[in-house]
This record gives sequence, structure tokens and C-alpha cells, in this order.
Amino acid sequence: MWTALADLARDIAGDLPEQAFADWTDPAKRTDALAATILEPFRRVGTVTASDTSGLSRMASQLPLAVVLKRIGEPKTRIHAVGAGLGGYGIGRWVADNTEMLFPQHVSVDAIVRAMCRIHDSGPVRVGFCIHTGTFYEIGGGLYGPDADRVEVLAEDHTRGGDTLLTPECRAALSDPSIFTFEERHEGHLGTVFNAVTDAEGPVPTGSPRYPEPYDAGMHDLLDALDEASPEATIAEIDRRYRGRRTVILAHRHQRRPVLDRMQTVDALLADVQFQQLLIPVLKASTDHWTVGGALALAAFETSADALACAREMRAAALRDGILLTVGIDRGDVYLFPMAEGRHEFAGDPVNRASKMAEDLAAPGDLCLSDRAAAGLDIPDAQSITWKISGIEIEARRIPHR
Repeated sequence: MWTALADLARDIAGDLPEQAFADWTDPAKRTDALAATILEPFRRVGTVTASDTSGLSRMASQLPLAVVLKRIGEPKTRIHAVGAGLGGYGIGRWVADNTEMLFPQHVSVDAIVRAMCRIHDSGPVRVGFCIHTGTFYEIGGGLYGPDADRVEVLAEDHTRGGDTLLTPECRAALSDPSIFTFEERHEGHLGTVFNAVTDAEGPVPTGSPRYPEPYDAGMHDLLDALDEASPEATIAEIDRRYRGRRTVILAHRHQRRPVLDRMQTVDALLADVQFQQLLIPVLKASTDHWTVGGALALAAFETSADALACAREMRAAALRDGILLTVGIDRGDVYLFPMAEGRHEFAGDPVNRASKMAEDLAAPGDLCLSDRAAAGLDIPDAQSITWKISGIEIEARRIPHR
């Protein structure tokens, strides 16, 4: 689940100059030159690796939550160690099963691709990579722009476990492509990509395995201890500290991806700021467990009735400002991690299912509740629907906007 969980702490407004808002709302000033001026302080040229984990939905529905976090954390530690050793750094917090690293222009693209290919050689959890060389805009702990959207969408929606997909720009940046073999693929409007494989040996520098974690030091230590002599006791302690039964809502601002130019990038940035500033007061008034980032908001509630009331209020407020939301709601056991500034991060199958409904399944403007979230609620405007995705089936209720 790329966008929902890669970085939910993204605070964009704090990074953008206030004058950008005033200038960009004046149609006479809205030009590519102004967009370039706004974005220039955040411009990064280099190579980005983005990854997605194969089989998370199935793992989340079959294994204890602590074990799922342990398993998806294993490839993340390897990716970060190798990437940091090469001179890259992590983007955002790696909340779920995705990773993203940015490598400055001086880092060898050959070394990056070779290292990511070799990640596949170890560990039972399979990941898929996309690697792209281009221009990115690093704002509020996330990446923006056509190149960022392209690599993220390719990684999330077009990779399988074991893939190392290169864009044509990345392949062209290789100094010695002969050490790789390539399978050419065509991914619709996203263009041609090349799945790279190599048997080339060579040293791979390693740095810190400590990736940008979405939880506190206590959870880190408990997950590290999970493979020791008494895993059941460790799982029980994790559950005691962090687990709760909650109704989770994930609200997603409807947007077109990828953006195609700098002007659309600035539009997306300011739309995200508007989305966050609109929804944060609603969330603060409704629950103590919430976070926002980019085009997403995530919150947890004691009851489904409270969650649905908040979702309706968010959708109505957004519609009044011309913003179209899609909301997924599910109920079950989740881990709640307190973070800075009173925000929380979340992990668990309900987060995964709410994300699937909001980002992959529902039509723009819909509120969608799983049957387990809707149990006991009187929802006369809801329609029953069944979805199958990523090996799971979701029985749900759809509430379209009027």
C-alpha cells in the first residue's frame, strides 16, 4: 500500500513559502516560471528506488500482527542498510510494506541497481523494486513531481516479488549495462520498463539497518526480540502495550497520478495543503488517534458509529471546498503507536482493508464500510457490494455521495 502508508506524517504547509499560496491563486501569475520558482528550493536530481512487498494482504489476514510487522520489517532493514551504505537516504516513515530511498546524482546507478537486484537473494519475504533517475521535489518528508509519481506508481501497481524494474532513464544512466540482462515490459500510459537481472559479484557497502520506523523504541526492541526463545511471550507483551480493537477510517483525496509537469506538481502540493488544513480540525474534534499526510488521513475510533459520523463530516466539508474524497472504513485489531505532536501511526489488517477500499476499489466520493465495521449500524443509504483484491474478499457497504 504505497501512498496510504509510506509517510502519513507529511507536513507540507510548514515547508512551503506563504507567498506561494497568494501568487498561485491568481490565474494571471500561474505560470511554469512561477512553478519553477516555488519548487526550486526542494529540487533533487538523482535516483530513487521504491519497493512494494508481495503478499501483504494474505499475511495480514493469516498471521499474528506482530509477526507480520516482523516479516515485512526484514527486507526493509536490508534495503536501508544497503541503500545507506551506497550514500542514499530514506524518504518518509516506512509504515507498511513499502520503502523509498533517494540517491544523490554522484552515486553510481550501476551500484544501486546491482545492490537492489541482490536484495532478492535473501529472506523469505519477496519485494518488487522500481528504480528511476530524474528530478524530484522533496517536500514535507515526501517526494513530489512527475518523476516521483512515476516511480511510486510503477512500484506499487506494476511490480511483482523479485522484480527490479528500471525506467528507460535509469537504464540510460548505467555506465556498464552489459552486466545486466533485461526483460522489456510495456506498462500502458507509464511507458516501457525493463526488468533487470544480474549475476555480477562485487562489494556492496552496508550502512545502518535502522530504517525510518513508524513506532517508538519500545516496539523496535520487542520486534528485535521476537525471534528469541519465547516468541509467544514477546507477542503477548507487544499486544498488551499497543493492541486495541478499533474502527479505522482512511480518507483519500481523489487525484490524478502521475502529474505531468511542474504546474500540476504545484497544484497537487497546494491541494494537499488544503486537504490537510480542512480535515485536521474535524479529526481533532472526533478522536485522539489520527494522522494526516500528503493526500491521506487515517484515524481510529472506539465505535463504528463515531467513525462513520466523522467520515460523513469530512466528506461534506471536503465537498463544500470542491475536494472529492474516497473513504474506506474497517474494524478489527490494530496497533496504535503514539508519535510526535499528538499524532499516531497505525498497523493492522483493518488499515490494509480500509486502504484497499479507499484507494483501489471505491469510486471517487464514496464512503465504504466493511460488513464488520457496519455491523449493528442502521445505514439506509448504503448499498451492499463484494470486492476481491490481492487474494482477499471484502464484503462491504457503499454510501455514494449525492
